[in-house]
Amino acid sequence: MNDVFTITTLDEAEALAERLAATLPDPMGRVAGILELLLNAIEHGNLGLSSAEKQVLLKSGRWQQELRRRLAHSPWSERVVQVSTRRTVHEWVLTVVDQGEGFSHAAAQPVSPSQLQGRGLSMARYSFDSVAWEGRGNVVVARVVLS
Repeated sequence: MNDVFTITTLDEAEALAERLAATLPDPMGRVAGILELLLNAIEHGNLGLSSAEKQVLLKSGRWQQELRRRLAHSPWSERVVQVSTRRTVHEWVLTVVDQGEGFSHAAAQPVSPSQLQGRGLSMARYSFDSVAWEGRGNVVVARVVLS
């Protein structure tokens, strides 16, 4: 079974993460990882926010304002995140593709929960049996072993 979705906003990401997690074993353990991958694709990929920039915006209370601004203006407003799932008897595969510039996924290492940057990637890695970035870092493939 294959499904394909297109999202652009954080609200759409949250709704889709909940919907997808509900189809998996341990949905509560999976939803955070799915959501992190979708949010990263929107925030860092399509909207081009660096981790440092996001932290400054969060600390100043302007993060949501900046997200709304970017979602409403070119070139960001035309970008979408493509999400696809594939289920077999043995595994469930989530593929998330954003239209951003990508990032150096080879350098992304797991971090401590106390660190401000990079926690989402660690959370995603914990939520799945495997997570791998492809291409220039704008494609991520996460897998859940079903049997």
